[in-house]
Amino acid sequence: MVNLESKIIERLLNKRILDIEFYNINESYFVFDPKAIWVIDGGVQIKFEDGFFSYGWDYENGGFDLSLNKSIDKLFGEAPFYSLDAKQIKGVSVLIGLEIEEVNIKWDYYREFNEDG
Repeated sequence: MVNLESKIIERLLNKRILDIEFYNINESYFVFDPKAIWVIDGGVQIKFEDGFFSYGWDYENGGFDLSLNKSIDKLFGEAPFYSLDAKQIKGVSVLIGLEIEEVNIKWDYYREFNEDG
């Protein structure tokens, strides 16, 4: 897990955010506070000059996963998804153009897939 954390930090730290988008794969999602608290079943994608950081539903593995370089549609696979137009939220839109200065990771649950069974 330490190796994965290092890779995530290396991917995000000191990168300028070009775009942020939220995605959903179910018909509905919860908005507890339109400016701050959404519960979605899809994922989040951050675009940088040199690619993406995507975290979302991995259709093939049946759970959430991340990608340090692929767009989120690669994770979603055949799952239907749609954009939630996150940039309409001021708290999200102000992040575009900024550089990530610090990354802190707090795991709530983590599981590595063993592709060999």
